Amino acid sequence: MGEIRGHALEHAHGPAEMLTTLNDSLLRPGLESRFVALAFAVYDPAGPSLTLANSGFPKPLLVRDGKVTPLQATGVPLGLLPDRHYDEIRVELRVGDLVAFCSDGVQEPAEAESAALGSERLGELLLTLSDLTAVEIAEAVLRTSDLYLGEGCEPPDDRTVVILKVTGEDL
Repeated sequence: MGEIRGHALEHAHGPAEMLTTLNDSLLRPGLESRFVALAFAVYDPAGPSLTLANSGFPKPLLVRDGKVTPLQATGVPLGLLPDRHYDEIRVELRVGDLVAFCSDGVQEPAEAESAALGSERLGELLLTLSDLTAVEIAEAVLRTSDLYLGEGCEPPDDRTVVILKVTGEDL
């Protein structure tokens, strides 16, 4: 995480170039067998728009006008393969839009036979929560993920939820 933060502060690259550079950094000698799945996005409130590149992170979900659309940004996790180049997408946003970034630990079950929250159920949940604040949505997503894990079960993986909600206040 320190590598990403430091690099982002020192180099003002777009998301795709940032992932390419970080991939090269993770392939340095001494860092073998390490990889990172992440989505790197830059929000521009002037648009408003979101520019996004992805390296193995679950597709972010755009909630707009009562519909859920996975943002089609994909890529190989960082640190696995040399000479990777990442694609970047730009999404023009509107007031009322919500973009949810949820790690696979939010969507996966604790045990193979358990039901998973999954992308489809997550999208349905986001539709019911879209009137709440971004913080309230993130908290509700984590609570729902807990229900799918089962009482007393520890998450099998990290769980990260980032919610971007376009309110129009900063436009």
